[in-house]
Amino acid sequence: YPTPKDFFPVLDELIRHHDEPVRMPSTFSHWHVFQAAKGNVIVTLDGQGADELLGGYRYYYPSYLATLMRDGLRHLDAAKLRLFFEARRDLKKYVGANYGRDTLRLLLPDVLVDAKRVLRPEHRWQETVLSRAFVERAGSPRTELPRMFPDEFTQHLFETFSATNLPMILDFEDRISMAFSLEARVPFLDYRLVEFCFGLPYEQKMHGYRNKTILRDAFRDVLPEAVYNRKDKKGFPTPNEHWFRKELKKDLLGIFSSTSLKEHGVFDQAKVLDIFKRHVDGENHERILWRVLSSELWMRKYFG
Repeated sequence: YPTPKDFFPVLDELIRHHDEPVRMPSTFSHWHVFQAAKGNVIVTLDGQGADELLGGYRYYYPSYLATLMRDGLRHLDAAKLRLFFEARRDLKKYVGANYGRDTLRLLLPDVLVDAKRVLRPEHRWQETVLSRAFVERAGSPRTELPRMFPDEFTQHLFETFSATNLPMILDFEDRISMAFSLEARVPFLDYRLVEFCFGLPYEQKMHGYRNKTILRDAFRDVLPEAVYNRKDKKGFPTPNEHWFRKELKKDLLGIFSSTSLKEHGVFDQAKVLDIFKRHVDGENHERILWRVLSSELWMRKYFG
């Protein structure tokens, strides 16, 4: 069980082994997993890639719903329209009303005109904390990926698989496993399985609120019922959200209000402190704060 005392020593090791700011808080948990495995095994089998191949994350639901609605209207398919409303209902139930209100703005004309903009708004966290001067110097590194699939949902899977989420995860998985001299293998990324999954109709990946459909069905006789039908997905959570409000609050406030952070000129200090205050007051901004923190500590380590 990690403790708040682990936090800064582990973060320092993460930054050293990555040689760059560490983007995801879940790396803290990954570090402890490989640390526990060291001395017991020399190879691990990890499930990376399954979510991106089969729609395992919550943020795929908007593009899935857009695909359902478009297909349902285009082909006058009552079954798909019924699935659309069932999935939307369950999404609000299991994820929360705020997610349903803010992300699933399912206004029919907007969905038909520009589903990507309306249903899958990209959270540009950088714009909330980076200084204007830094943004003007750095510009935007983002490029649009080519359209590879006709439906919004499969295209979304392709983007996170090939350009955004999965490459980032594999990068830190490789560096953390190598920090402990362990080999991490990822069987879901066998090229034959990848080609097979991208060739599947989307109905076999997502069916209403039920994601990873074909994988669940393949192991129906093996998994306990509670796992087979589980709906409240929990990624790889860390305790940082709570520690930032309590045990680590004083240390973080010192870093975020430091002269160093201001002089590095990357972040808008007033915005960072405002987001930190809102987090302490009960909002969850763990991911943004983690990225600011790891970036600032990386700059201190290598640039002074």
